[in-house]
Amino acid sequence: MTIPELVFILCLCIPLLSVYAFASSVPSGNPLVQYYQRPSDSPPYPERPRFLVLKGSWYEMGKQYGEGAGDYMRAGFNLDYLESLEAFGKEHVWYDVGLWEKAIQAYSPQIVEFLKGMSDGAAGELVKSKYQEVGNYQKVLFLVTRQARKFRHPAWKHWPPGCSCLLVGGAGTKDGKVLYAHNRDTSMISMMWNVAFLAQPSDPRANKFWSHGGAGTLGYHFVNDKGLALSNNWGGLPASKGSSSDLLDFGIPFEILLFHTAAYAKSTPEAVELATRGTPEYAQATGRSTVAITGSCTFSLADRQGNLTIVERLARYYAIRRPGDLGEPRDFIVTTNHNTPIKFYDENLRLTNELMTKFSTDTPGKSSSNRYWTLWWLIEKNFGRIDGDLAQEFLKSHFFIDKDGKRTDSINTDKYGSVSAHLNPAGETVCAHHGFPENYANYGTMESTVVLLGEKETEFRWSHGRPCHWQGPWDRLILK
Repeated sequence: MTIPELVFILCLCIPLLSVYAFASSVPSGNPLVQYYQRPSDSPPYPERPRFLVLKGSWYEMGKQYGEGAGDYMRAGFNLDYLESLEAFGKEHVWYDVGLWEKAIQAYSPQIVEFLKGMSDGAAGELVKSKYQEVGNYQKVLFLVTRQARKFRHPAWKHWPPGCSCLLVGGAGTKDGKVLYAHNRDTSMISMMWNVAFLAQPSDPRANKFWSHGGAGTLGYHFVNDKGLALSNNWGGLPASKGSSSDLLDFGIPFEILLFHTAAYAKSTPEAVELATRGTPEYAQATGRSTVAITGSCTFSLADRQGNLTIVERLARYYAIRRPGDLGEPRDFIVTTNHNTPIKFYDENLRLTNELMTKFSTDTPGKSSSNRYWTLWWLIEKNFGRIDGDLAQEFLKSHFFIDKDGKRTDSINTDKYGSVSAHLNPAGETVCAHHGFPENYANYGTMESTVVLLGEKETEFRWSHGRPCHWQGPWDRLILK
């Protein structure tokens, strides 16, 4: 059963946002999520993300989040906690959580208050967890660090990442708006209980902002009312060069940095500062010149002024690139999951003569580079006429294009013969299904976002699950 599309129009000229919902006559949603893999004793996946409106102090907003998403948080915790116990053992798990907790406390006291609110708001559901010996606040800390643990833990397996993002300046779009688009690929089984929220902090210094992601993770894509869009991709898989602490450490989890940046940055340059130097509270607490990140990741930043920037991060080093740095002939930039040959800064803010590729490699089977060049060529061939609808089509791509511009629509397999390229387990397509002939497997594209940053308004659209499975118009939110 699908639900009519909801278009939210938010007017920012008054102290609190007024929310107007209009139902379209065209039904929309992802009816195929019923086939996505999940444990039989867990709640069904929703056809669209649950939408929450949060208002008040950081604690009050966190409590509202917990009240609205506690059942999803409990389901996600039960699954991921079991996996972590099997990988590390209880003592190791909670020692690691304690290290991340200290990092979060140093970086953003505001988020600590939000997490406390989440714990109290979701208490009625979290106490029903099969792991009743774990306190509610500890469950929330576990949830907000689970992506760092699963994908960039210093001692664990490093899953092949698979996110794809493109940023296009106003010269490349049909209406002159800056465009941001992103596909999030990950292990899906505990992330498909998805929550979208609009936060309206009472903190006079804070922005109003939107996000969505797996329940309890705070989000992967963020947009604020100042016209700033930002997200994260996992960076390259660690290579043998460099010490392990250069690449992976118990630093700030990416969603913590994104959440705080969306709340307080007014532009891309301010966001770059928060992604590299960190907050004043962090500098004072740690004595560091740069913020330590959990591991290899890439932050994509775009604002309505047309500032397009990629910040490639390792635990202790970072590099900054903008359109033209890698030979882009026009005002656009792409990032997937490999680090690029640009010079990096060390943890004392000194620009080195070494390249980011020293520390990391492409993903197996050229998965990352093929997705990178697919988006690169799609933008180049359509530059000047890209809009939100065309960007959605980019994110649904079931083919890949290599560096030389050669397009591949199918691959040959020993068992199944010729199959569509998007079923390749290596994840070489922007919309990745990771496996054949079954295309509802646990890994692949799990959510998509398109943002149009105009001079006076920001429009963002999102879908749930693989974007090719979504039927009807995407969910939309307009900030005015």
